[in-house]
Amino acid sequence: MAAAHCGGKGPTAPPAGPFTQCPADIQLDSPDGGPVAVTYSAPGASGGTPPYEVTCTPPSGTAVGLGTSTVTCSVVDSTGRGTICSFNVTVVRPPRLALSRFLAFGDSLTEGVTNEMPTFRIVDYPNSYPQQLDALLRAHFRGQSLAVIPDGVGGELISGASQHSPGAQKRLPVDLDAARPEVVLLMEGTNDLTADPASPDDLLARAVDGMRKMIDQAQSRGVRVFLATIPPINPAGTKGISPEAAAEVPVFNDRLRALAQAEGVVLVDVHAAISARPDLMSSDGLHLNTLGYGAVAQLFFDAIKRELEIRDSLTP
Repeated sequence: MAAAHCGGKGPTAPPAGPFTQCPADIQLDSPDGGPVAVTYSAPGASGGTPPYEVTCTPPSGTAVGLGTSTVTCSVVDSTGRGTICSFNVTVVRPPRLALSRFLAFGDSLTEGVTNEMPTFRIVDYPNSYPQQLDALLRAHFRGQSLAVIPDGVGGELISGASQHSPGAQKRLPVDLDAARPEVVLLMEGTNDLTADPASPDDLLARAVDGMRKMIDQAQSRGVRVFLATIPPINPAGTKGISPEAAAEVPVFNDRLRALAQAEGVVLVDVHAAISARPDLMSSDGLHLNTLGYGAVAQLFFDAIKRELEIRDSLTP
């Protein structure tokens, strides 16, 4: 007599097998464009009749060249039944910069001065924009030798001597010859506008002419120029800068924008970005705080990436 089946259902057949699941696709960087060893875990196996024999081609540890390669794995159980799975390994060259040696040239805004107390002048060098820019570039352009050389002198004037500088126009060619950069990041002019001149129009003309001469000094040496506008000035800050001087900043920056176009250099519009974020200014109304210098670093980074980045067809 046949046995009754519970609920009218027959016995459940054992699942077929074996089953396998390959690792997820892998992407690797090749800084020099050469093959890179790929390591991966063996695919999992289940079902069928253990034990299993698992083989993959190419095996883990194999050096794989640029492009996308397929790894195929097979699993065979003790009865000889088998199945296969596959996954992709993509080897790419990280993005690179066509030029990689930068001179960050300027005054205290490049030096990294911040005044969070009325009576303190603090050079926050680790958080200066050149240092933050250096970190951004190294994180993105992995494996490439990069240098951002900080070259800020507080209190510097474009064409006139100050306590610490013969003037930016005289200092720049000396520093260009010493540092031999491929790119100069140029941000100057704030001290000229706050010198309380008797003739502001003449001062603006001299300052812009000095910036033009510095651009020419760099270009005559084959150095590319990234020209930055200067941040706004808040006359209500503890530094006590006159409203008249603060009003000259947008005028000066407009002339810098025109100068960048005329000279064919890259414009980095610091003023536009900082004007929209008063929280980035230091309490003295003249310098930036750590976040502000980070914002300047990001602006330069974006411009450098846009203008100088090289991407291979295999780079995502």
